[in-house]
Amino acid sequence: MNIFKKKHANPHKSNWKDFIDCKESGKACSVNPLETMRMHRRLFHLFLSRQSLKTKMFIMVLVSNIVALVFAGTFFVINDFHIMKSTIDYVASSLTAMVETHVEAPLYFNDPEAAQETLNSLQENSDILAAAVYSNKGELFASYIRGQSDVNDKDKLKDASNLDTSASIKAVSGVMNGSEITLDDLSNWKLLPDGLNHCTDMLESHKTVIFNGKELGHLLIIAGKSKIMELVWWYVIYNIAILLATGVLIYLVSSKFMKILVSPIASLTDAVKIISKEKNYSLRVPCYVNSTDEIHYMIQAFNHMIKEIQFRDGELENHKAILEQKVEERTRRLQDLNHELMVSKEKAEVANRAKSAFLASMSHELRTPLNGILGYTQIMERNGNLKERELKQLKIISQSGEHLLMMINDILDLSKIEAGKMEINPVEFSLAGLLEATSAITRIKAKKKNIHFSLKAGADLPKWVVGDEVRIRQVLFNILDNAVKFTAAGGVEYIVQLDPDAPRGSTGWIRFEIRDTGTGIDEKSLEKIFYPFEQAGNANESAQGTGLGLAISQRLVRLMGSDLIVKSTPGEGSLFSFSINLPETSGREIRLESDRHIAGIGNKNFHILVADDNLNNRELLRDALEPLGFHVHMADNGKECIARALENKPDVILMDLMMPKMNGFEAVEHIRKNPALKGILIIAISASVVNESREKSLRAGCDEFLTKPVSLNSLFTVMSKYKEIDWIYENHEEKGTEEIFGEEPDSNKLSLSITGDSTGFSPDYKLHLADKIKSLDQLMEFAKQGDIAGIQEWTESIASDGDEIVSHFKSQVNDLAENFMIDEIVILVEKIMGEKKNGSK
Repeated sequence: MNIFKKKHANPHKSNWKDFIDCKESGKACSVNPLETMRMHRRLFHLFLSRQSLKTKMFIMVLVSNIVALVFAGTFFVINDFHIMKSTIDYVASSLTAMVETHVEAPLYFNDPEAAQETLNSLQENSDILAAAVYSNKGELFASYIRGQSDVNDKDKLKDASNLDTSASIKAVSGVMNGSEITLDDLSNWKLLPDGLNHCTDMLESHKTVIFNGKELGHLLIIAGKSKIMELVWWYVIYNIAILLATGVLIYLVSSKFMKILVSPIASLTDAVKIISKEKNYSLRVPCYVNSTDEIHYMIQAFNHMIKEIQFRDGELENHKAILEQKVEERTRRLQDLNHELMVSKEKAEVANRAKSAFLASMSHELRTPLNGILGYTQIMERNGNLKERELKQLKIISQSGEHLLMMINDILDLSKIEAGKMEINPVEFSLAGLLEATSAITRIKAKKKNIHFSLKAGADLPKWVVGDEVRIRQVLFNILDNAVKFTAAGGVEYIVQLDPDAPRGSTGWIRFEIRDTGTGIDEKSLEKIFYPFEQAGNANESAQGTGLGLAISQRLVRLMGSDLIVKSTPGEGSLFSFSINLPETSGREIRLESDRHIAGIGNKNFHILVADDNLNNRELLRDALEPLGFHVHMADNGKECIARALENKPDVILMDLMMPKMNGFEAVEHIRKNPALKGILIIAISASVVNESREKSLRAGCDEFLTKPVSLNSLFTVMSKYKEIDWIYENHEEKGTEEIFGEEPDSNKLSLSITGDSTGFSPDYKLHLADKIKSLDQLMEFAKQGDIAGIQEWTESIASDGDEIVSHFKSQVNDLAENFMIDEIVILVEKIMGEKKNGSK
């Protein structure tokens, strides 16, 4: 209700108040004329709105008639004035012409007395105030002034003729303003061209006297306007009197008619007021039954409406009791339901809190042992003194741990999304690095399936952007992995470019597209591929993975403000695409060569403090860092961490967040407040992946946040971002990824064997393998049991004896086992054994 009043409040209310206060105070109001006129009009409207209908109609009639009378009276006065003015002009012109004919001879013969007699004859006309005849030199020749003695004396005329001629043309006309005219005034009167000159209270008539084409002099006649002005005022008084009389007559007549016209409306208004106030619907407005005008028709309609309301009001009263009873029943039901909902809500909140606690606990409990497993595998891989067989076994351990970590992350991520705990954490990262990392692994997987893979990145892409690199990488890996998994022939195309369909005026929108030529997805399956634990494709291909990848990817993309779109045609392939906003930034280039092994550091006094309550975690980091030349110090709680930091002044502190006595958050806050420990890089390392831990650690003062198990490469990258570290790399080239996974077959030697089959073997080669290898059923048993070590021992027990086909088969089985592609091994063996059966037939 308040909003409605505010919305419809009069915007000029304050202006009216200021205007009225200004008028009452008598001060000068700083309002422009247009605004003043509007104010007066609004005040008049306000005045009318508070008057009765009878008063409004009376004012309307009265004002209309007054305006009409004023207009008519003004018109008649002005018209009569113009008529009288025209008459006077005509008389004055005629008189001037007549006098001019009588003064021609006196001027010609220089006879002032004759001219004077002619002018004296003007005394018969009471309107003439003065007259004068001037010589052709502008000198006064003869004059006449009403009420003064005749000027016939030649001496006076002579004196007048001796007046300064320059003074005779002095402009004195129009300054008399009705005062008495003197001889000096006439001597100095300004002579004008022929014609009439109207002044305020007099009329001048000028005429040049010409005889036989020769200018003899000038004639001036001055007439008064007192009579015409008196007549005009009489006309004004007359019209005012008529206006007043007419107004009185209009009032008398209007009051009679108003009573007849307004009384039914007044009765209707009174009835409405009473009914509105007392709710008495039995009241009726009296009216004439046979009347046919609009007012009485409205009264009859009003009476009929009130009758209907009275009838409905009675019915409403009858239903009121029933409705009240129903309302009471439903209120009781709603209260019971509300109570049940409150109980359910409390249970859900308890369950949600328990789920959050479980997620945090599960994350910590699972990641802590994985931190040891993956950490020591990284250390052992970096030692470089392992045999090839041991290195492969270690690689299996590492991949098994990473595979387990990926599954744990998927399950925890889905749980966090469903619990509303998932958040996006934007950071600066290299877009080119992201594309290279995602495409490098996909390219290896595509090679193993003998399919094509290409990355097409736009040349105008920014180098450094702001976004959640971890979540974007997770989405891209999920989609690329599916594209390779479900593509048997053709290839996968990875396209990244600035979004051409981005909103106009916006920047930073980047479009990711993954196109494959795989099996495709039918329309029914498209509806469920984003559901958790739902997979599309055939049973053998779908068996790989948890079925959470696309479900998590879709929800992550939506958290980043976009949507994951899929277009697919069965038998032709699929296209997954999404656009996200990644604003460009100027990131610092990290000088860490990720494609080479780090052998040590050139810094002589680079100290690292490891604070963790778990001894295994501390020793793991010490064993990883000390061989490289770092000086590692350790603390098992927050208080000891502060003491060690003050003692050793470390360059970097690796801080666990959950520790006894004093946790990592408190320890970081104490360190940041101590000036003696200024400039230390603090990296939070936690087994918890809950976003609150990350945000809380950054607020406490940590520079970066890493999750367990810690990747040494990630740790070195973060350290290089903040500290100048002189990394020392191994001189020899590392083994390429292809060497670790097994040597790729020579394409020239096997060109005849490669077909559209994903196994890479033609029917003849499959039959050859079935004849050469007699223990394929044992390999099938190991594969169905998921025994990776058993599969590798089986491949070592098979002798190739220089048979390239058998050697290639062993290499492919090893590659599939190392990548946990057990179902691919089952499919490969089934096809070889099936080819043998077909050949025996």
